[in-house]
Amino acid sequence: MDTPKVIYIGGHGRSGTTITDRVLAEVAGGFSAGEIHRFWAYGLAQDWKCSCGATLRACEFWGPVLRQSFSDAGVSEEEVLSAWKTVARPRSLLSLWYPRLRSARFRRRLARYRAFLEVLYRTVSQRSGTRVIVDSSGSPLHGYVLAGLEEVEVAMVHLVRDVRAVAFSNQKHKPNPSAPAPDATMRTKSAPRVAATWMLYNSLLEGLEAVMDTYALAKYEALFSRPKREFDRLAGDLGVESRAEDVFCGENIRLSSEHVGQGNPVRQKRGIEKLAPDTEWVEKLSRINETFMAHVCKTRLEKYSYL
Repeated sequence: MDTPKVIYIGGHGRSGTTITDRVLAEVAGGFSAGEIHRFWAYGLAQDWKCSCGATLRACEFWGPVLRQSFSDAGVSEEEVLSAWKTVARPRSLLSLWYPRLRSARFRRRLARYRAFLEVLYRTVSQRSGTRVIVDSSGSPLHGYVLAGLEEVEVAMVHLVRDVRAVAFSNQKHKPNPSAPAPDATMRTKSAPRVAATWMLYNSLLEGLEAVMDTYALAKYEALFSRPKREFDRLAGDLGVESRAEDVFCGENIRLSSEHVGQGNPVRQKRGIEKLAPDTEWVEKLSRINETFMAHVCKTRLEKYSYL
């Protein structure tokens, strides 16, 4: 099989990365992997579940993929988790940005983690029977790690959503079917925290344009207002063949992937889905929070034509 092509979706939490992953995988004829960035500390260390309902170790797809990947790369789960904690966490940002700041230990662990990811993506490609893998990890740090892969082609979608919508979504309590506890919910965040992290995330993601093989900016609102047209365009920008004509019926699409490793509850959806942007925030976000977000994030809201 040809060199694997990873489509990495970078974006702030609750920006639509998971549903974009699902739809783009259908349009590109690829495999929807979900948030690879979360596999080690959550999927394996805490036994969070695949979208099929099984833990990653017990999943009929991810179980064999992970065992083969660890074996072929000659590393253990503990070594990968340790490397991830060193190179893909917030404290690693400056070292990822500036190679001269990297300690010998950091360089070793970064090389180990990148080598393992190359084996993992190759194994996913082989076992799924497709060259294209969609990874909706979201985290800019994961993007900077991926930018250094040599044996995998990486294309990036920088997904932006209006910060006011992101803040509203982050205030809602949503079930987390991935976690072992049956009543677990996704973490919520305050509006000030979302404002700060949204600005930081998008600044870091913009910086990846200079180091990625392919970079495409996409706005959540545009993608899901005109999904057939916009996902067809996005596939072209990413250099993959589009199957939009085959997988869309109007603005509806059939979601078929059964093994989205990690992500929000949208990854559980199966069958025909009507795609449309979630605009609930327009009526329900408090005026105080709306005004605050518009003021604090004004420069980037204007840059992305939200103001």
